[in-house]
Amino acid sequence: MPSFDNTDTTLDPQFKEAAFKLKNGQSTKKPVRTQYGYEVIQMVNHPAKGMYEQHENELKNQIVTAKLNDSSIVRKIGMKVLKREKIIIHDKSLKGVLSELTGQSNQSK
Repeated sequence: MPSFDNTDTTLDPQFKEAAFKLKNGQSTKKPVRTQYGYEVIQMVNHPAKGMYEQHENELKNQIVTAKLNDSSIVRKIGMKVLKREKIIIHDKSLKGVLSELTGQSNQSK
């Protein structure tokens, strides 16, 4: 199995929990029940935790990526920009598209 970290959302939570309790070279004493069946897990390489400064950019990128993948957050940011910059759309077809994206009704100005 390829390496993974605690942010990997594709792994079964029970698998990750059991794996991160192990030290290098250790295996689970009993098979771990996951959504895929039973797994015997061996820790090949459990790297030591680094300093925050070493991982700061990576952590920030993970947070930004997660927020950009959340359409409700992107929609809220877009609405804030539209309101703050006082953007008015006069084209009727574009108003319709905007109202679909924002979930608000068309308002003529």
